Amino acid sequence: MKTKYLNFLKNVFMASMAICLLLTSCSDDDKDNDSAADNSTETAKYVLTTSVVGADMTSMAWYAQQFDLSTASETINNSNASEIDAATNSVPFAYGSNIFFNKYMNGKLEKWSLNSSGNMTKSGELSLIELTYPGNPCFYKEDVAFIGGPGLSKIVIFNPKTLTKTGYIDFKSVAKTGQQTDFPVAGDKIGSEAVTEMIVSGNYLYIALQCNAAGYQGHVPALKACDIIVVDLTKVSTTSTDNSSAIVKRLSDPRGSSTGAWAAGGGASYMIKDENNDVYMLCHNAWGGERARIGLPACVLRIKSGQTEFDQSYYFDVEAASTGYPVIGLEYSGNGKFFAAVLDPSAVDPNNAWSYYLDPIYRWYQFDLNSKTSVIVSDILTKGSEATNTYFEDGYAYLPFATKTETYISKVNLNTLEVSKLFNTNGDPCIFKLY
Repeated sequence: MKTKYLNFLKNVFMASMAICLLLTSCSDDDKDNDSAADNSTETAKYVLTTSVVGADMTSMAWYAQQFDLSTASETINNSNASEIDAATNSVPFAYGSNIFFNKYMNGKLEKWSLNSSGNMTKSGELSLIELTYPGNPCFYKEDVAFIGGPGLSKIVIFNPKTLTKTGYIDFKSVAKTGQQTDFPVAGDKIGSEAVTEMIVSGNYLYIALQCNAAGYQGHVPALKACDIIVVDLTKVSTTSTDNSSAIVKRLSDPRGSSTGAWAAGGGASYMIKDENNDVYMLCHNAWGGERARIGLPACVLRIKSGQTEFDQSYYFDVEAASTGYPVIGLEYSGNGKFFAAVLDPSAVDPNNAWSYYLDPIYRWYQFDLNSKTSVIVSDILTKGSEATNTYFEDGYAYLPFATKTETYISKVNLNTLEVSKLFNTNGDPCIFKLY
């Protein structure tokens, strides 16, 4: 599981309620958010974030700086960057003119903005300690956003402009905590449910859940299914502490495992919308022994626009379409195409329990949601668990790479898949565009 999961597994899971797993969001760094954002009339600015593994191998130092994408070349180091975190864990999500750093290990969300000198400065903070381990935020409107976690059977509603909580969505009526599932063995029950990420399509909020078995150390799935809660946003009052009447239903599809990235890949999303507002979700099984335990391949499922059921006519086995091994990431570039990282099991260090999360053991592929095919983009092994969050612009993908010796951004032509290294970085990189 990457560094972010490691801390959760070692500290939070055992200390709180046996929860973990993969860590945009309904905004997917706002690549598919269709709501107005703060200061949308301002000139767009690019921000590079980088994360560097700490000496303890369980924490990260995070940096952020403004840069010019059109002229970027060679190396962008951290000498002019603002330090976001010295030795904890964060994950960034851009919305409007700000980057929101989810400091999930400390239970808080921070807002960082560019000042007049072009430096990143902290401009607000929201405590989310009641969520225990906040998942990916979902930005709906400039004054409405949602975030969940394992600490409550509730979604926190907050205002991104003021960074204040305004209400909750209570989903206890459809919660399954304590329910006996007899998985992975007879008698097992759901010990906890964690909200990993969410996405808005039309008037519906789709909430991804991860169900964890009680009585185990580390994350052990309690269900062989993908569970989604559907909320009718027309019935949500942003100032209500209840909103239980807005819950439409809970969906469960046994064709795939749970979805929701929960800070994986530097803020990557495993739930996206296409041009028709259909929602696609990656059911991954990537970490450790989960693939073997569940016995289901990584796959993509779909909920069509305006619907409150899984589309039973759609199923995409992404393992079969590539190498037969786990796939992480769902970086949507448009026209039915997305980029994802595919595991090479021969690169996993059998003597290192954390190799799945800390080592470069993935290769970039491009997948087609319509033809259900894939093509390899690069033979280079990269640390996809930490660096999959991808920026797209003007027919190019800006793919992050984190190899054994280098971290850098490559520019990929979306039509030809020609790859060229653009610039090196000091740390695992992500590119964001602020407006």
